[in-house]
Amino acid sequence: MRALILAERPDGCAARLRAAGFISDVAEEIAFYLDQANDLAAEAPAILDALSAAGIEARIADPTVPEAWLDWLRERPADTIVWAVTDGVRYYRGSGAVGMARLLGARVFGSGVQAYALAQDKAKTGAVARSLGMSVPAFGLMRDGRWLTPPPAGEGPWFVKPNTLGAKLGIWDDSRAASLDAASELSRRIFSRYRDDAIVQPFIPGADVRVSYMAVAEDPALERIGAYRLATATARDFVTLDDSYALVGLPGADGRPADGGADLIDLAGHDPAARTRISESARVLAEAVGLRDLFSLDIRLGADGTPWLLEFEVSPAVTIFDVKRYLRDYWSLDLPQAVAGALTRRLGASPEP
Repeated sequence: MRALILAERPDGCAARLRAAGFISDVAEEIAFYLDQANDLAAEAPAILDALSAAGIEARIADPTVPEAWLDWLRERPADTIVWAVTDGVRYYRGSGAVGMARLLGARVFGSGVQAYALAQDKAKTGAVARSLGMSVPAFGLMRDGRWLTPPPAGEGPWFVKPNTLGAKLGIWDDSRAASLDAASELSRRIFSRYRDDAIVQPFIPGADVRVSYMAVAEDPALERIGAYRLATATARDFVTLDDSYALVGLPGADGRPADGGADLIDLAGHDPAARTRISESARVLAEAVGLRDLFSLDIRLGADGTPWLLEFEVSPAVTIFDVKRYLRDYWSLDLPQAVAGALTRRLGASPEP
């Protein structure tokens, strides 16, 4: 059996965005989402060794360089599983590789193709999750200061963020807006900088929770879902792009050392009731939209214990500290061992139609 691991590199993404008219700073900022591909390079030898020991021939490539992998995949698609480590359908290209893999008859590690498309759009994700009975903040959608939906009811404050960008891109210190007029100004900034729509939703006092999952072995009931509260080093009560920069040791967007960062607190030991509620919500979403093998959820845990879904990811970065912590806590494995186990399990499952 064979495994093809596809990870889009940030340099190529930034060059493509510059060619599309984005200024260099913004192109590099958007491409920061793909930095996991650079991190993966350091893990690649150990991952390939672990897969080889499991009897899996593997290759790691960039999905935007098809000459490095497409012919190899076409040789034996029925014997090959494809894992798109990086996803995306607009700024990024990983989800396109998933569609190509299914077109050729290969298996896919991770969620179904339809989940890849849904995960890119926070507004559509929220609408689907709400229809499933999950707690989702009421929201409105704006484009360059103009409402695409009716504005959300209430008096605020409001939280404003890009609709299709992840990795805290477009979340700044002032992303909490006191009024809809202020939210409109943030929408204009988001559109000007990223050409993206803006989600406007009530700001929910509470804590950010990261839900992580990898099916290293058979776990049909999704019992090994991990939920970690992010304890930020700032008083603003939400995580920004600068916090993400700080986690990887990069300067902030203005070139100065980034403040913040976050520590992980496992809810299983500190708030088991909240962890149970969050896990139940994650199972509902996973079953309905086809999440499997590997996924993550961003939850806002309200002061009253309500888990509010913000978004989910079908290709969370596995090289960063939260997933590695989850693998240690819930599977007692390092990343290469976990990847080998998870891919072996999926290759042993029934093929997709």
